[in-house]
Amino acid sequence: MIISAFVSGLAALGAVQDPGLPVMESGIPVISVTQNGEQVTDGWRLVPELYPDIYDASIRDAESAEICFVSDIDEFCAMARIGEAVDFSVRYDGQLHNQRITAQRYIPAAVFDEAYQARQHGRIEVLSPPAYELVNIAIALTPAFANDNGIIVRDTPYHDHLQSYFAEFVDHPFVQSLDNMFGQNPGAYHIFKMNGFAFEFDEAGELVRSDVYERTGFAGSRSNVLMPYFEQMQAFARDTDFLAFYNSQRPVYEAQIAYMRDEVGAPRMWEWLQGQFLDVDAYDGVRVVFSPLVGHNQSVTWLESNGYRELQPHVNFPYRTITGVSDRAGELWKGLILFTEFNHGFINPEAENHAQHLPTLMTDRTFWSDDTRSARSYGTTSALFLEYLNWALPALYFMENLGDEADLPRMYETLDGIMANRGFPQYPAFRQALQTLYAERSEGETVADIYEGLILWCVNYQAEQAAN
Repeated sequence: MIISAFVSGLAALGAVQDPGLPVMESGIPVISVTQNGEQVTDGWRLVPELYPDIYDASIRDAESAEICFVSDIDEFCAMARIGEAVDFSVRYDGQLHNQRITAQRYIPAAVFDEAYQARQHGRIEVLSPPAYELVNIAIALTPAFANDNGIIVRDTPYHDHLQSYFAEFVDHPFVQSLDNMFGQNPGAYHIFKMNGFAFEFDEAGELVRSDVYERTGFAGSRSNVLMPYFEQMQAFARDTDFLAFYNSQRPVYEAQIAYMRDEVGAPRMWEWLQGQFLDVDAYDGVRVVFSPLVGHNQSVTWLESNGYRELQPHVNFPYRTITGVSDRAGELWKGLILFTEFNHGFINPEAENHAQHLPTLMTDRTFWSDDTRSARSYGTTSALFLEYLNWALPALYFMENLGDEADLPRMYETLDGIMANRGFPQYPAFRQALQTLYAERSEGETVADIYEGLILWCVNYQAEQAAN
């Protein structure tokens, strides 16, 4: 069924659990949101602890916009207007998840003026900036994540120094606020960490808003989720004398920045991807943002202002490497995590050209995804397909850079193992299909040109396996 509703008036803001609310059905925990027919995100996660979970639409050059929540089996659409709200519920796995649609006037995520463009154009800059690290340290101190090796890298001298220096501040209001929030919604980790880049320290050592970025969350995000905590962030910086700690650790940051800048081959990745996705508007500059604390939780965003496009991967330092390969192969492998975030800046925009086909892919979720593992985070068919592709592209990149090197089987085997652990059981077959399509492409064709062939392979492969 398709439900369409409009609830006017601020009175709707008081509704929390109303049995009379419209209900849409979902067979998946992560759904899509569109605005005026264009997809805004395919990663809207249903979080039962939030009553309600608020989607705040950003409206530009109009007074209203049609917002649709789209699952695998149902859809709910409503007109969003500034100052008004729409409440509804999504039923998933027998439980109602209350949702609320609100709206605000669009504010640009970044403003790239002429001076910024002249300074950054053509650059790949690697940063571990102080305000960003402030947020990462506060996250590392939360009980929610303090002992989670998947989120925080703990087996380093840097983490030991952090634990010693900040031991008396684990009960700080900023840390506790983050812990309470993550307790309700652990999936918010990425956007909180990423938005730390939208702050900086001024010459007086005071934490302030960035003069470039309003927000640095995922592309299409509408607000900076850290702003409600801004005063607590400032107090945390002052109370801990944070800059004293940061300055004492500068050798760590500078060594890791140099490694990320000089050893993982970022310029080569950027050039290769732009050559493979010619229809994706070229990025004018790249800023790689990382923290020595970040574990296996990478993300990427892209921003555009005044005709300038910036790609902004938020990644972890490559502590873990591959064994049993040549130095050349090892160097390529060191860039794997950065490459798989660069990828999304290209494969996601290209996927928009094939949006009509993506809902037909990977419809047998149990065949393509082990939802007891991290694959469950990719709740839509398009998100699942793109993550398969994201981790299959390194196989092509390694192949083109190593030729027929004996290291390739070892690298493919390791990729297969990573994806099996993440819950992508059909990854080896998917990777091999992509490699075959790429090897058989016509002269001058790129990865973008074989999208449709890969989509068709997915449909046929699922049908063939079901028949067998």
